[in-house]
Amino acid sequence: MKPSSDSGARGSETHYRADSAAAGRGASPEDAAAQALLELVLQQTMAAYAETQHAPESVRDALRSVASRFHGELLSFEPCLVALVEAVIREPFAGWVPQGPPWEALCRRVAQTMYDDPTARARLESLWRQLQEQGP
Repeated sequence: MKPSSDSGARGSETHYRADSAAAGRGASPEDAAAQALLELVLQQTMAAYAETQHAPESVRDALRSVASRFHGELLSFEPCLVALVEAVIREPFAGWVPQGPPWEALCRRVAQTMYDDPTARARLESLWRQLQEQGP
């Protein structure tokens, strides 16, 4: 996944898209569907983090729960960020991906994409600090 700028109405917003090499020509319909799902999950996850204060109460509760589990720890890729991603995408996407290794791989892939992007990572670290300040 690579970030791409959107010059539309929300010009400062980052959108994530599949690497062209990863998508590849002649990809199977299953691969194309999996890639489309990953892109949708990334967009939804980033939107949820960007709009945390306007997120549904269930999402805010899930984020607070993760922060409580790891209270006092710095934001790390694993376990903190992977757990945050899983908490945010569980409700809308759990039915689309089988539990177990496929679900865990999806959560890790989304978390890695955000962790690797400096802008997203800075936002996540800010969110993590806010959640940590709220206490367990």
